[in-house]
Amino acid sequence: MHAESAVMLLVCVLLTIYLFYALLRPEKF
Repeated sequence: MHAESAVMLLVCVLLTIYLFYALLRPEKF
């Protein structure tokens, strides 16, 4: 796996987790 694709995948996963957490805890955002 190329480093660029790995970084992009990691960023996508982190953004998905952050958005999911924001939906679960709307009072903190």
